[in-house]
Amino acid sequence: MQKYKAIRTVVEVHSITSAAEKLGYTQSGISHQIKAVEQELGLPLLKRTRQGAELTEDGAALLPAIEKLLEAEQALLEQAALLRKEFSGSFTVGTFSSAMLHWLPEILNRFSRRYPEVKISVVNDNYSAIVSSLLNDVVDCGFVTLPADPHLKVWPLRKDPMVAVLPEGDALCGYTELTARQLAERTLIVPAEGMNYDIGKFFSQAGLSPKSHLQINDDYSAVTMVKNGLGFTILPKMLVDMLPMDYLRTIPLQNFQREIGIAVKETHYLSPVVEAFVSCVRTVLKET
Repeated sequence: MQKYKAIRTVVEVHSITSAAEKLGYTQSGISHQIKAVEQELGLPLLKRTRQGAELTEDGAALLPAIEKLLEAEQALLEQAALLRKEFSGSFTVGTFSSAMLHWLPEILNRFSRRYPEVKISVVNDNYSAIVSSLLNDVVDCGFVTLPADPHLKVWPLRKDPMVAVLPEGDALCGYTELTARQLAERTLIVPAEGMNYDIGKFFSQAGLSPKSHLQINDDYSAVTMVKNGLGFTILPKMLVDMLPMDYLRTIPLQNFQREIGIAVKETHYLSPVVEAFVSCVRTVLKET
């Protein structure tokens, strides 16, 4: 497989010399490996240009197959390590605050006990940033709300009610649930989610939009603004349960909740370590 790795590295760095340094070979050693592949396939794959080493037209056509071959080798090695109980590697998971606070501690604890050699990086952000990170291969998997981008493969996990957060003593605090029409005339303090996902959907389904809003884009700050009488906000119950809510009341939104899933990019190579993590997430949430 080394000769295919040599070709991919040359393509990445646009230089046979740099590729040799990166892989720990001599320049002639890399050239020999490339020539061996070209002879096997009967096609020239690389050419020299003023910009350095570049793919030929045939090389560009074959590069996706070479990438798949290298991914298959990596999957084979990782699967074998898993069977030997020597699973290692690393991956990055994207999450928003409520999932990070409410679910991730137990998920990470269980996964790390089973696969102690695996290194996990966690990126906490808002919905749109997580989707963008998934589509751009910045994170390997991530928590999203449904319906999700069509280019993502999603496993639904759990539904979570959305609630209005109001100052204690507000005239609406006597209701058991609230409609978009009851809230549309008030000042909405926009939390981290923004208006493009659940909050926007809640009002748009009723053909309404908030009369005015204060753009905060931070959950904790939004709650503080509500405490100071500047308006109301809308948050998922799962997050509200983790926040200090003194002098505040939470009231469910009528017939409205978000659905959370764990997602990967549809066309992205799903490594065994990420597949194992997704499986762990689904198992933990079924049991709790």
